[in-house]
Amino acid sequence: MGEFVPGYEASGWFGVGAPRNTPAEIIDKLNKEINAALADPNMKARLADLSFALMPIGMYAGTITPSELIRNWTWTLTGNLLGGIFFAWLLWFSWTYGGSVAPPVPGQRPLLIVIAQAAEHKIEYIKYGALGWCAASIMSKASRSTVGRALLMWLPIGMFFALGFEHTVVNMWLFPTAILSGAHVSFYEWWVWNQIPVTIGNILGAMVLNGTLWYYTHTLQK
Repeated sequence: MGEFVPGYEASGWFGVGAPRNTPAEIIDKLNKEINAALADPNMKARLADLSFALMPIGMYAGTITPSELIRNWTWTLTGNLLGGIFFAWLLWFSWTYGGSVAPPVPGQRPLLIVIAQAAEHKIEYIKYGALGWCAASIMSKASRSTVGRALLMWLPIGMFFALGFEHTVVNMWLFPTAILSGAHVSFYEWWVWNQIPVTIGNILGAMVLNGTLWYYTHTLQK
């Protein structure tokens, strides 16, 4: 529309509606579940992927500037980092009864120990890119049904984690949880040997292998 009407701008938003006279307890339950889904680390990771891949498309199309792209990525990463640290603290706090019991807590699964060991293993190598997530994003567009998209996304994402690739948003809560749980990982090792290179790799993977290819292949088809 902006190509035909100078200065035209539009924005979209998503809402959830319910039939009239829906009981208040149902509305409260829906609100609670939706907020819980939006707070889930996996959901946040997916939203970050969309930002890394879709924002460059807008820049190529001229709808946003490079500075606006950087601002979006900065706020996206900052928000996910703060949320990840808070989630890590909640997880550690709840599983250790406020820090009164060191992991593993008797009678519970050794979740915190597993997370700590995973973090120690992660700093031993650096893996770049969000290839699996990029492929999932592209493959999901091949179907118009929800079930079809879910099935098409499952394979590349499953391969992504099976191959041991890294995801920056996942590591934003995994490493703080591991450090709180006594992992032999320092703040320096977390950022220098994992968080920074993984973030760079995820951005380049999503921007180049998803957003850039998607934009220019579809532009050439016009």
